[in-house]
Amino acid sequence: MPKKEQDIVFVRELFVKALTGVDAWHRPQPQPVSISIWLPTNVSRAGETDHLVYSLNYDVISRKVTRLVETSKFRTLEDIAEKVAHEVLKDSNPGQFGRFQVRKPRALLRAGSVDIDITRKKDEGGHVYRIQDTTDTIRIHKLELVTIIGVNTIERLHRQNIVIDLTLHKPKNGNNNRDAGEFNEKYDFREIVEAVSNHVESSKYKTVEAFVVSVAQVACQFGVEKVTVRAEKPSAITFADAAGVEVTRTKEYFEKHKNVAINGVETNQNYMHSGSVTPATTTANTTRGNSPEPLEASTLFPSSGEVGEMDSNAVHKVYLAFGSNVGNTVKNVESALEILSKKPGIKRIVQTSGLYESDPMYLQNQEKFLNGVVEIETTLKPLDLLDTVKQVEYEDLGRVKEVENGPRSIDLDILLYDDLVMNDPKLNIPHINMLSRSFVLQPLIDIVPSTAVHPLTAEPYQNHLDQIPIESEDQKSSQLYTIIPLTHGRKLCLDPVHNSRPTEVMGILNATPDSFSDGGRLNNVQQIVDDALAKVSDGATILDIGGVSTRPGSTDPGASEEHGRVVPAIKALRNCDELKHVPISVDTYRASVARAAIEAGADIINDISAGQRDKDMFSVARDLRVPIILNHTRGTPDTMDSLADYRVEQKNYADNSDEAVIEVVGQELESRVNEAIATGLHRWQIILDPGIGFAKTQSHNLAVIRHFSKLKARESFAGIAWLLGTSRKKFIGKITGQKVASERVLGTAATVTALIGEGADIVRVHDVKEISQAAKVSDAIFRSI
Repeated sequence: MPKKEQDIVFVRELFVKALTGVDAWHRPQPQPVSISIWLPTNVSRAGETDHLVYSLNYDVISRKVTRLVETSKFRTLEDIAEKVAHEVLKDSNPGQFGRFQVRKPRALLRAGSVDIDITRKKDEGGHVYRIQDTTDTIRIHKLELVTIIGVNTIERLHRQNIVIDLTLHKPKNGNNNRDAGEFNEKYDFREIVEAVSNHVESSKYKTVEAFVVSVAQVACQFGVEKVTVRAEKPSAITFADAAGVEVTRTKEYFEKHKNVAINGVETNQNYMHSGSVTPATTTANTTRGNSPEPLEASTLFPSSGEVGEMDSNAVHKVYLAFGSNVGNTVKNVESALEILSKKPGIKRIVQTSGLYESDPMYLQNQEKFLNGVVEIETTLKPLDLLDTVKQVEYEDLGRVKEVENGPRSIDLDILLYDDLVMNDPKLNIPHINMLSRSFVLQPLIDIVPSTAVHPLTAEPYQNHLDQIPIESEDQKSSQLYTIIPLTHGRKLCLDPVHNSRPTEVMGILNATPDSFSDGGRLNNVQQIVDDALAKVSDGATILDIGGVSTRPGSTDPGASEEHGRVVPAIKALRNCDELKHVPISVDTYRASVARAAIEAGADIINDISAGQRDKDMFSVARDLRVPIILNHTRGTPDTMDSLADYRVEQKNYADNSDEAVIEVVGQELESRVNEAIATGLHRWQIILDPGIGFAKTQSHNLAVIRHFSKLKARESFAGIAWLLGTSRKKFIGKITGQKVASERVLGTAATVTALIGEGADIVRVHDVKEISQAAKVSDAIFRSI
């Protein structure tokens, strides 16, 4: 073909009436044919002189071609193309060449047209021949067929239109291939299209990629040396004309890949035999008229492997969804997981997601559900695992199923099993409805890597979650709220994912004589109760009581003294009817004090050391099934200021820069989270605190506030709620010039406003009345609450 800078004279789509072969009804009738001709030439002199004699006259060329075609009979389209090339080039100078395309509309019943495309050149002897390194092609345009293709459930239930373009590349046989335009039965487009049509309409591919390769294989079975297949799905994307895939394959490719694993399954020796189907497909049910027969599970999700051949000793990663909306839902979930962990073949529970409250789906006249996902390791095969989880549901926990999608005390569903794709009358993996359920996808996202993709769609789970509508006929709302269970039926309802819930305000009760801010103000139990009542009246939704000061240089009074300060106070708070509904956290780093406080009526452990100063703290939280706040700090109150140095070795961050602070705090908190989970804590028991004021300078504290949303977005913290405590702290005094801690209320309000904008879930404050007002306005600004 000519170089891009060469001049070209062309005739495009010259329609003529030709008698060639037979039409689509197999009748020897004259048929419309369009002919296109591109002739490289030099039109410089004609352009300069405006004389046509110095160029090629496309009018003369068109008349000659029309006369030739309409007064002759042709065996094939190849015959027309070859004779048109000879007619156009015969009176030209040696070296003249051109591209010639013959298009026959409606050559096939379900295709738009068929093209023959050739390039020919005239030599010194007057012969017209194919140019070296060019290929004659036959192209079938817009072959419209219907098939089952796709990975979404609806695509497995209904056939859809698919548009195919086939380009058959004829072999190259040297410079003087005088019979290049001859008909070749290996390139009989009618036979090839019939075979392709039969194959397509009996296939059930999941991916367009596998589909186009299989179509290429069918063409190569006829002896086609090389084929390009383009397939388009007109209905794939709502706001696009079409989407699809194009591949080019050779006969040699399929001969070399007779035993290559396709979709994880080794193909057999008959891969190239006529009528074979790649292992990723199954034979479709026959149709009656235009209505397909009911499709079985194998149609929805064809299996990619033989499950029965699994190694019985291999350990598999499995994700299970759980849900409950009858009785004590938290207890139901915890009991189910505890029982499951002790079943034969269950190696361990690796981790759990957060707990989410959701509206019921399908049968909407029932209580809200508590949902989540658990990752387990097991040696059980899928069907054996199914038997085990059903045993937990029905035999161990006495589930009674009265109606489909109705109320249930516990429900356990297998979502994912390694990367397996399987179907069975009893079980489909991946779970067939998981992609339409926010209460499955959101907790799954909590614990799978962000790079994880659905085994069938090859798309990240977050993408699928984003496509679920907020409202639908099946579910009033797909909006989820994070639930943190507390003691005696109390709970926190948060939304760390979307921040659509009001910010919780934690009011500080200091039962210490040496607190940096208000030490010694509350000298007896009654004063603590009165202060708690005032704080709740002013807007506190959580109370935090501490018996040891954690300010730099503070004195540790010992476990006994701390116990004597907080435990009686907690009992008194719980004996006050106006406070029975209010969650209470105990600010301590001692496991013994935490245990006594929880047993006295507290709900949450607030450990500034994140379990580092007392290794029994995690086991207390685990055994008592209460949440724990993991605060970022270093060292002890005596040493923390000397450890305020943040460096990142593996990244090019300046020492103590904002980026370094966020990265190091993230890494160290991530270690605490992993340690907590490794000891058996559930993810829903963890609340994080970046530790503003702990082992941090003023610039470090401001970096945390400034970039808190980036810290929160770290993959390992997905779905976890955050508490922030800036109240009256020293760095605010330095900025505002307020040396007296109680005068730092406005500075505190500014930090709280910034943190709510960055996604804080809970703020811990002294001045509840003022900060509650700031939080309400901040919620209105940033969360439209």
